[in-house]
Amino acid sequence: TAYTISVKAYDKAGNVKESASMIGQTGEISGGNQGGGDNQGGGSDSGIDFGDLTDDEKNALVGQYVDYVPVEGSFTSQGQYNGGSDQNFTTDTSLKWRILETSDNTLTLISEMATNTNFTLQSDNGYNNGVKLLNDACYTMYSNDSLGGTGRSLNIDDIERYMTYNKTSYSNYGSEYERLYYTDYPNIFALEKTGAPNGTYGTKYDLSDQDSYITGRAWGDGDFKGKWTYYTFTMMRSTIENLTYVDLFSSSTQAWLASRCVSLNRSYAYFRMFYVSNDTVDAVDWLCESGGDLGTHNYSYAVRPVVEVDLSVVNVGETGDGSRDNPYSIASKSSSGGTEEPEGPGIDFGDMTEEEISGEIGKYVGYTPVSGSFTSSSIYNGSSNQNFSTETSLKWRILFVDSNKLTLISDTTDNSELKLSRENGYNNAVLILNEACNAMYSNTSLGAVSRSLNREDIESVSSYDYTSYTDGSYYYGLEITKSRSAGSYHPRIFEIEKTGAPEGVYGTTLELNEQISYITGSLDSGSLTGKGTFYDYMMSTSYMSPILLELFRYNPGTTTNLSNGYWLATRCVMTDYSFDFIISTVENGNISGVLLYSSLENDGVPITGSGSKSIRPVVEIDLSKASVGETGTGTAEDPYSIVAK
Repeated sequence: TAYTISVKAYDKAGNVKESASMIGQTGEISGGNQGGGDNQGGGSDSGIDFGDLTDDEKNALVGQYVDYVPVEGSFTSQGQYNGGSDQNFTTDTSLKWRILETSDNTLTLISEMATNTNFTLQSDNGYNNGVKLLNDACYTMYSNDSLGGTGRSLNIDDIERYMTYNKTSYSNYGSEYERLYYTDYPNIFALEKTGAPNGTYGTKYDLSDQDSYITGRAWGDGDFKGKWTYYTFTMMRSTIENLTYVDLFSSSTQAWLASRCVSLNRSYAYFRMFYVSNDTVDAVDWLCESGGDLGTHNYSYAVRPVVEVDLSVVNVGETGDGSRDNPYSIASKSSSGGTEEPEGPGIDFGDMTEEEISGEIGKYVGYTPVSGSFTSSSIYNGSSNQNFSTETSLKWRILFVDSNKLTLISDTTDNSELKLSRENGYNNAVLILNEACNAMYSNTSLGAVSRSLNREDIESVSSYDYTSYTDGSYYYGLEITKSRSAGSYHPRIFEIEKTGAPEGVYGTTLELNEQISYITGSLDSGSLTGKGTFYDYMMSTSYMSPILLELFRYNPGTTTNLSNGYWLATRCVMTDYSFDFIISTVENGNISGVLLYSSLENDGVPITGSGSKSIRPVVEIDLSKASVGETGTGTAEDPYSIVAK
């Protein structure tokens, strides 16, 4: 019997979203978001049948998370090819993976963020080999043959597929320059379809192509000519087909695109490589130029891997819902989905009852982060450059437990204060807080990744009904619309929040505790619509257990409030007679927030605010990589041990 299923989900503001329908046959559902029917390649009938989805259904999957795990590997970028010195890289195991594109036979994934190490290209050979080096690095470190996954670098063609910006309108794009005064060129230019150093255009390579390493440079003759292929643009609603792609392609650190480009004038040709910085596509000034300058022109940017998965060899989506915390599963059709992790010594959290898990909450773990530092730039926090380093005096307590992950929370706040101000403080608070914690409190050898505590962490264990919150005429979920004359200024990130609707169109990309790349600036739209997500309440044992209340509110072992208020990595908005843009906080046990920006104007200028609060890190530990509790009793004086497996 044929079936059609769709899922309606309601968010905390009362919005309803109906999933794309999926069609299949009875008896084929075993769990997760699935579509039955015949899978491509003759595998078992489970998971999402991408070949049976409509275009709208495929589009609805873009940006969803998949639990892809590459086979760890290492790669050496040799100095003879990169133009500098040998550079060694290994797989960045902290990366998560999101759906970029789907077809009947291939699922294309993109890393959630760029890698945590930089890749240097320099001079003529950096231009000659940049494309192949980046692709080879990603292939070596992010492929997985058993899952049909082939890694490569993101390139300009990936972005152009969803770009509505007309690159031919940029400056001299496409213009041909000939008989340049200086005609020195890197050797690959003679093979490019837009390069003709000796008067005849190459026929082998488009700008994102390269199948073998090439070294050296040569002099062209008097017939030297070439076409301008460089351009730059900012990804936004008017230049990209869908704001989800802006989120996917943006990078908070400068990240290479595996694509060359050239700009020219009557005297010189400049040989460049594309990159992405935040939401801007651009290219380096030049790696080499036709005047024969052999100086050191090097650039070090992160890598952005993409993985193309052959759907004939895997099932995707047997379990999971595609969210960041519960990604779609991916498993080989020829196996049960991979090998089991060997059990190590220590506590087996996966074998505990709910009562036993409750007894572990608040226990101490002797976790030690790798010391690090973080600089919060004034460009993004709206205030000033601020430097932070690991607070080594912090102790760590168990906050959440499941079979695969242990979440720890610092026993108190750190002693520093982060200042956030104005629209950019609102735009970037979530990413700044999460990146600060990741830089200062992670430990990859223990499978430990740090982030900031957020409001949703507290909501997950609190019985307080924030959807019933009211304050005068304001109530949670209140939708209002303001015209330009009534005040419609807003931070740019509000455009992609799911509860924000500048010009009446709700965003589809970000929940209130999510942010992947930095965003700057504010906008004054013709009209501004949105829903209220702010609430305020005092945490108490009426809403949570005493031990959880202690973890969130009190100094350890007391009922005395923490001396420092702290930020929560969650944005929120109060909607009443204006839009007030707020970052959530905990202060003296009260969950509230600090107003940083308002659509309400004072003499034509939006009202702004600022606040300084401490950071409250949490650490998520992958229990397949660490054993906890081989020794110790879980007290502050005798914490559970934690060691790498």
